[in-house]
Amino acid sequence: MRRSTGEPRTDGLRTRSLRKDDARQVGLLTRQVTREFGTEPTLSVEATIDLFETGWLERGSGLVLEDRGRMAGYGWARDSEWNGGRYVQVGLFLRQNYRSPAAFRVLTDPLIVTAGEIGRKYRTPAAISYFRSMDTVHPPIIRSLGFRDIPTAMVGFRHDLKRLDCPAVPDGLVIRPARMPDELKLLLEMAERAYDDRELQGEPLHVQYFDLFCSQPGFAPEQILVAELRGKPVGHAVLHVKDPHHADESEVCQVAVLPEYRGRSIGPNLVCRLLEWCRARGAHTTLTGTFSTSPAAAVYWRVGFRPDPFRTYYYFVKDIPLP
Repeated sequence: MRRSTGEPRTDGLRTRSLRKDDARQVGLLTRQVTREFGTEPTLSVEATIDLFETGWLERGSGLVLEDRGRMAGYGWARDSEWNGGRYVQVGLFLRQNYRSPAAFRVLTDPLIVTAGEIGRKYRTPAAISYFRSMDTVHPPIIRSLGFRDIPTAMVGFRHDLKRLDCPAVPDGLVIRPARMPDELKLLLEMAERAYDDRELQGEPLHVQYFDLFCSQPGFAPEQILVAELRGKPVGHAVLHVKDPHHADESEVCQVAVLPEYRGRSIGPNLVCRLLEWCRARGAHTTLTGTFSTSPAAAVYWRVGFRPDPFRTYYYFVKDIPLP
């Protein structure tokens, strides 16, 4: 019997551990797959290489699906925080022609075993996975592995920068660049306090992301801002520029205001200052995202961001039996 055109030979497939020297191939594969759905990856190839130099898999493990030496897909599982709880985050990317059960289970079966081992090691009772709303391929695969849908979504927003709806600056408010790395501890402490309802807001940025952003070529102090009210730090905002050579490759990835100072236009002023910096660099659009249940969505809407379906993510969860 002849194979259907384009289907791989499953007898050539094998799974091995994900290594640091896989970083470039992972970045290229991710870019290819996300472009298939009409969108771009969260991290550039270069940023993916940088990520592999951090401890992002320190509490986890990754696997590669190979077809006679060629990377056909990859996945990972790691202990992480999400939406106020601890989960084993499971990621999965597969090339075309490797999405039939006979092919993907060569990777997903050991990946689910690995996720269970990590969950039991760190006493994490559930695994979580997420995919962009434009991705119609991976969600059915993850559901076939026993994951179920979560109502909360990560809503992507886009700002065209033609008009900035900036509120008046409150008396005594000063917005300045953060003094990095000296103020990293301050930023982490403020974020810990500002994210006071993880079930609604999700999790703040971890330290490795600050390290990653600050180490990227072309990083500017204006990408991380601190708001001071009469000399007291009360909030901050972070802008990630994915490619310093393209003005539009930027994303507001965190705005955090201490709970007792909310409702004073501090968050919108922080975000507006980042947008002004983007526009001054020649950008035409800036991106962001937040959970559908987060109060930050109102902040972004107030300054002119609007929902972008290409940047919206859906989440899935699977229980991990603990002894």
